[in-house]
Amino acid sequence: MLRRLLRAAVCAIASVATALSCRQTPAPAPPRAWKIEKDGLSLVVSGVGRQADFYHSKDAKLPVRISFDPALVELRRVKEYKLWVRTPTSPEWKVAVKGPANGDLLVFDAPYEGRFGLHASVVYNDGLELFNPGPTDSPQAWFVLDRTAPELAWDDAGEKRVLGHKPTIELSWTAKERQFGRAPLELEFSSDDGATWSTIGEHIARAGRSRFSWRPPGSVAGDVLVRVSATDLAGHSSSKTIALKYSPFGDLPPGDGVHRIEGDGELVADASSEGDHQGGDATSEIDGTGESEVTDLDDENALAKADDDSEKVGEDASKDADSESAIDPEADLPDVVDERIDALVRLLEFESDCLRAGDEIVVRWDVTDQDVEKQPDLLDRLATLEYSSGAESDEWTLIGEIEVGELALPWMLPAESAMGVALRLTVNLPENESSTHTIAGFSIDASAPRVTVTTVPEQAGGKLSLALSGDDEGCGGVAAVRVFLRTKTEEFWTPLEEARTTWSPTEKTLALDLRELPQTKYDVFLAARDALGNSAPEPGPSSSPVGSFTLDTTPPKIALDEPVLDWVSGFETAITATIDLADCTPPIIVEGREIVDGIAPSEWKELRRLASLSEVTNGIPVQLPQARGQVELRVRVRDALGNPTEATIGPRAVHAPLTLTTFQKSGEYPSFAKESVAWTYHPVAAEVRDQLRVRVAYRAGALVDGVGEWTQIHDKSPADDGFEWVLPDGDPSGSGAGDSFLLRVRLYRGEDLVAETNSAPFRIGAFLKPVAISPESMQQYDLGRGKITVLDFEREEIYESGEAPSETKSAELTRIAGEARKYFEKALELDGKNHLAAFALAKLLKEIDGAANLNQIIRCLETTVALQREHAEAWSYLGAILIDKREYDRARASLEEAIRIQDTAAARYNLGVSLIFLRKPVEARAQFAIAIKDGSVPEDTIGDAWFYTANAYIQEGQLGRARAIYQEKRDLIPADFRANLAKRLESIETE
Repeated sequence: MLRRLLRAAVCAIASVATALSCRQTPAPAPPRAWKIEKDGLSLVVSGVGRQADFYHSKDAKLPVRISFDPALVELRRVKEYKLWVRTPTSPEWKVAVKGPANGDLLVFDAPYEGRFGLHASVVYNDGLELFNPGPTDSPQAWFVLDRTAPELAWDDAGEKRVLGHKPTIELSWTAKERQFGRAPLELEFSSDDGATWSTIGEHIARAGRSRFSWRPPGSVAGDVLVRVSATDLAGHSSSKTIALKYSPFGDLPPGDGVHRIEGDGELVADASSEGDHQGGDATSEIDGTGESEVTDLDDENALAKADDDSEKVGEDASKDADSESAIDPEADLPDVVDERIDALVRLLEFESDCLRAGDEIVVRWDVTDQDVEKQPDLLDRLATLEYSSGAESDEWTLIGEIEVGELALPWMLPAESAMGVALRLTVNLPENESSTHTIAGFSIDASAPRVTVTTVPEQAGGKLSLALSGDDEGCGGVAAVRVFLRTKTEEFWTPLEEARTTWSPTEKTLALDLRELPQTKYDVFLAARDALGNSAPEPGPSSSPVGSFTLDTTPPKIALDEPVLDWVSGFETAITATIDLADCTPPIIVEGREIVDGIAPSEWKELRRLASLSEVTNGIPVQLPQARGQVELRVRVRDALGNPTEATIGPRAVHAPLTLTTFQKSGEYPSFAKESVAWTYHPVAAEVRDQLRVRVAYRAGALVDGVGEWTQIHDKSPADDGFEWVLPDGDPSGSGAGDSFLLRVRLYRGEDLVAETNSAPFRIGAFLKPVAISPESMQQYDLGRGKITVLDFEREEIYESGEAPSETKSAELTRIAGEARKYFEKALELDGKNHLAAFALAKLLKEIDGAANLNQIIRCLETTVALQREHAEAWSYLGAILIDKREYDRARASLEEAIRIQDTAAARYNLGVSLIFLRKPVEARAQFAIAIKDGSVPEDTIGDAWFYTANAYIQEGQLGRARAIYQEKRDLIPADFRANLAKRLESIETE
């Protein structure tokens, strides 16, 4: 009993961890590992093979979670996963559902009741797909949609059976269901018209006709209900009740429509009560409908797997566990007789039904606590173990005798092959009774398989494939084929390394790798081995070869010339190849791959296949793959014997056929502004411009998650050079958060995408919330903006001339600025809500004289942010001005608000300055680092940032780090700041 529990526990752990039974299985197919969970399937694709498991469900929607072992794929490059589906009768795989590789569940919705094979694959960001299933690939798991409950039906009352001279009732029923699995079938009886039920026993649930011998207890007499209940793997339950009359004394009178058993016990079954009975549960429990239909699911694999871990008793009605033939519910089902009731001691099935002759195995049996209660001295009784060596044989040979309590007996298997071997365990009981249990159907294999070669070619290349015929008289099958070679001058045979041989049982072909062998003539000899280890003898000097061949491993010669013209991504180039055409056999294959930072992130991809050698004469035209770095090309050819050779060009830089000339730097643009989107073409693309089409789209959320939808804004054929784009609202939701945007330009040649380029991420400022401003105030504001435009124009002319402005020019600029100031101040006087005038005046006063106008500038900025809370630029200006006023806490708060709305390098720099003065050096250094990394701040400001970074280290006491920055960045730091920093370092060192 203890050993049985231990074995059950091991199987339970194995089923949870690996979704496999404890029974030995053939070598697994491609890498996979399905784990069954309560809410669906979890797939972990790894290098460890797993046999396909079954998942049964009533629900058509199957949630699947897919993940891949990092040893198989580069997870950072994964774009999405695909779930493929096929039916048992079709080799064609179809993509059922696909989704991003973010751990979310993929939901497969089964279209109808049946069985569906599942397989997972992966797609990289560059479009490369891995693990796509082919027609010969097996499913990694099976999903069985079962909406039908088991159908149970009582047979007519049957034969009498006597055990120990006591009356028994033969209960007989038929089940139409192929999805039972491990769930037992339960038998119960009721003597009070269904008010209470008592257990008769459990039976292994199987399709077909089954019988159960019941010894009714002494209290049973007269009317009795008997109920059989079953649950399938999908969770459907059903039951059937029959009404009986039973008398242990045989005194019930016969009546119409009844069946009678003569003898000590009598069973009478009313033919009209075979189904429903008042007070009994005679309906199927399927969704409350009370109906039960036969399932037509073809799931004999699942039935076989479930029976593997069961304790089989009697003859199994479903021996062909691997058959995929459809189940005919109307066909006659075989009888399944359960000997469990007779046998107090039961043999356990072997883990494999194919055993190797001469091996020592351990035969085990099982005894339950109930068996010991029936026979208290059962464990001390003598058990006799025998075997019969054939299905037609009735002769039994003694293996040994041992006490039942040992629960096991070693057996040295006979050294000869035998099919249909049976084991019998007999235990003598009191009163001349005995307990006998038999298991049958396994084989003993003592012979090695034999194989022969269909044809050995006269000449062979470095890789040779041989078609074999033959089989194994035993049950082991052909698992491997050893190859022995010798030259004409040798007497003894030399084995070819098994790593250089590949045996395909399905194709019955043997592939040999002969590339490392000398070129000469060889004899070949084959010796097969089965899965149990039975091997054919190795050849001796006098052994005859199965054939001979002359080995030629010299590949054809090939050389490639470097092209002169540029390689342009997505466009054609010509490869000049010099090939020994006399020693070459088509096809000639051209492949390419992208090289990034000296590494090939993807495998070779076929670009061109030439079926004729004449196509090589004038160069091989090849369309280059899309790439942004470098491309390497490879040409592969073979000779008539299959010897391969190759030559490569590159890696070589590829040029973009189209270059975006605007939106190249990150920045912010106002909502609804008109901006130019422009690009240029490489000369190779410009030559065929009339064949090209350009499409431009934008996407919001580029910096957040990169998965927003693209909105197309331009589509032109033939391709043009650009267009004017009216920008959308940067904050259409009105939340004030704004968003990040990205432009995408795609170039097409016909229907083929040949190039794609993106802009730098940029922002579109949220459109300011509407504020009612008087027309008179807006008129003054517009006049002031006009003066600012003139002022900017004059300053631009001075800047482009490269000369200092004359006194007259300086006076003119001062006059224009003064007029603009008056207009803005008048606008605010007319309407204090004119935030446009307030902000414009603040900026103008800062340019005129920031120190003298400090308080007025602060008032203007405070007015602006009070009216427009999300005005990031005003918050940033206010923070900088408050630093000048040495109000560092207020400055910090203003700058943090600016960064919340729009994160800019200038705001980060000013926040760092405020933190320096607040004696928070660590936080300050973090802000300067972000500002410097951004790269959008002026060079002089970068120098200031390094100066303050060094001062932050001085505040922390890290003088070495401060001194290192001074030495490394001194050329960037302004002269006055540099002198100040040098003086501080010197004074600290002196102290």
